[in-house]
Amino acid sequence: PVESTQFHSDETIAFVGQVDDRETAAESLLVSWATDVEGLLTEESLADADGRVTHNTTALTPGEHVVTLRVLDDKGKSGDNSIAIFVINADDPPTMSIRHPAPDGSEKGEEGVPFDFEVIVGDPQDDATDLIVTINRIAEDGSVAERLCVALPEADGVASCAAELDEGTYTLSFEVEDTDANVTEQSLVYVVESGLNIDNDLDGFTENEGDCDDLDYDTNPDAFESLNGVDDDCNGLIDDTTTAYDDDGDGFSEEAGDCNDDDATIYPYASEWCDGIDNDCNGTIDGSDALDALIWYADVDRDGYGDAASIVTDCEAPDGYTDDASDCDDTDDDSYPGGTEVCDGADNDCNGIIDEEDALGCTTYYRDFDDDGYGSTLSVCACAPIGHYTSGFNNDCYDSNAEVNVAHATHHTNHRGDGSYDYNCNGIEEKENETMKSDCSGIIGFSCSGTEGWDGSAPPSCGETRDWRYNCERDGLFSCGWDDREARTQACL
Repeated sequence: PVESTQFHSDETIAFVGQVDDRETAAESLLVSWATDVEGLLTEESLADADGRVTHNTTALTPGEHVVTLRVLDDKGKSGDNSIAIFVINADDPPTMSIRHPAPDGSEKGEEGVPFDFEVIVGDPQDDATDLIVTINRIAEDGSVAERLCVALPEADGVASCAAELDEGTYTLSFEVEDTDANVTEQSLVYVVESGLNIDNDLDGFTENEGDCDDLDYDTNPDAFESLNGVDDDCNGLIDDTTTAYDDDGDGFSEEAGDCNDDDATIYPYASEWCDGIDNDCNGTIDGSDALDALIWYADVDRDGYGDAASIVTDCEAPDGYTDDASDCDDTDDDSYPGGTEVCDGADNDCNGIIDEEDALGCTTYYRDFDDDGYGSTLSVCACAPIGHYTSGFNNDCYDSNAEVNVAHATHHTNHRGDGSYDYNCNGIEEKENETMKSDCSGIIGFSCSGTEGWDGSAPPSCGETRDWRYNCERDGLFSCGWDDREARTQACL
């Protein structure tokens, strides 16, 4: 085995060695085994051909042994090698020490409360985790009346388990058993008292004496009340007389954020109102979270009218805000409801119309329905031409015919559309030709002459068709006459 190996006393130990010599064959070498306690274990014998040497034994006594393998060659020269091993008595019982309850009786149990029993155990041949600890209640006749609990030790040997008992005095047995069924047993007297009569925290008061927390030394009827969330003096009030006590009964103390612990309507998360008080204790008086806060609109251009898309809520108007939401352009202080509309490309009066009629700086445009560049007397004052209102002139006397205007110079045989032939809007109907035919006459022997023109006694009216007489010729030896005629229509302007 390797150095420091442990064996139980009932365990077979196999010793294995390897020998060699440069001059003597392995099977000619003499070998022997011995310990410093037992002496020679084997007589000298020859090694195997491969130099392997073995020896098995169960005869070593418990304790530490230095085991030596000795070899001798045919020249009388020898060599040896040694290791130390430990042999443990398989019949050694485990060890145990009771920790809780204290063996001197100073540690008592409390009725109805599980008590943590604890021991520390060990064993010469077993690991602590292989041991089993049992705690029993012993009857008056010495027999086991009740198994209270069983504990399995940790690697460090500590074993614990819990059990509860009624008020009384008991004899308890603690047993530890190893894997070879070796048992170590110890017993003690264990007292269980009513929890109300036990001063668990050793502050001088039991629960029956008014201790409201018998696990805290600093809590008892004589203690000073501190700000710690505990009823230190056991008067039924937590942190009374401190800033952590809720004086006004609103559910919050000063420590919990109550900014006025004398008013039950003021506390964290209370409803905020516009009343000049920090109702919800958030550090802001009449803030935007007030239930009756008003809506205010940003007035960036400071014209007194706000932007409906930019709002805040507050009890009072913040700087740069107003209660009006009708500004259509909050970047232009010239644009607001009721503002003066100006020809500037903006909706100055916020009526939804940009540069509407009659805006400041407008131009008068006349209605030019026939688009001849001349308008009628119908007009608008606008920042730019609108629809048919495009002309700067108002002297078109008939705005339904583009040929009718003051610049027109052509005569027409048809009226302009309303029965009138005044195409140049000068107020009169100017006939194109008012010439009347004269008499066609002449001296015998000479040619005839006369002025061609309209037949009749007066020129025809505008649009009237009549004969036009021409070619004054002799129609006999002694007479002259108009040979030709054609129907013509009087054109007017």
